[in-house]
Amino acid sequence: MWEGLIQKAKDGGVDVIETYVFWNLHEPSPGKYDFDGRNDLVRFVKAIHKAGLYAHLRIGPYVCAEWNFGGFPVWLKYVPGISFRTDNDPFKRAMKGFTERIECSCLSSLNYRMCPLVCLVVTIGNSVVILTLLPIHIVWKFYSITSAKQLGPILKLFICLCLPAAIILWPILGVLASVLGGALYGFLSPIVATFDAVGEGKPSPLLHCFYDGTWSTVKRSFTVVHDFKDVCFHSYFSLIYWLVQYH
Repeated sequence: MWEGLIQKAKDGGVDVIETYVFWNLHEPSPGKYDFDGRNDLVRFVKAIHKAGLYAHLRIGPYVCAEWNFGGFPVWLKYVPGISFRTDNDPFKRAMKGFTERIECSCLSSLNYRMCPLVCLVVTIGNSVVILTLLPIHIVWKFYSITSAKQLGPILKLFICLCLPAAIILWPILGVLASVLGGALYGFLSPIVATFDAVGEGKPSPLLHCFYDGTWSTVKRSFTVVHDFKDVCFHSYFSLIYWLVQYH
């Protein structure tokens, strides 16, 4: 049945299929796991991949989908000293056992691999994008200057001699701005949001939204999966190419 529904979704224009991983279904009793039949997570993900679509796994463990008990198995509430969804050792131990089972037993059979760049982005954020782009930035910058039609040889030489200072400062300032800006945002954002939430007589405009699983054509928006490389790479190179060709 999955294959037919997945194909219909693809025919309808969907490119990402999302699913929760329900803790209460896969671990009905402590330490006893069920990944057979309709609970065969690996087969479901492989069916999505075979259809040429992306799978978005939401491991949870909490399920915010009007699911009974938030997707937690009933036995969990009888664990001594447990407190749900908090910094609670019994809860974290039980959660760790379930999530490790998903990762080790299921995702390993999918030959799941994470790109080192993705790992770096997850751990240290935007700084890794700056550092990763640096070698390309250096090569492309010097190429653009030497290829520019409107620059004379003396001016090209002068710019090339001055560029190293700017190139050295760029990653330093970029990383500092990323770290400090992120910390400042994390500190100020809840404060600003609190004042905004309690403000009287203020409208609630739609600031942003996500279009899940679509190659969006909505104006002034883009789909992250589709346009990430365009935003980080293509637009930058296109701008430099335009400068080389016409300036």
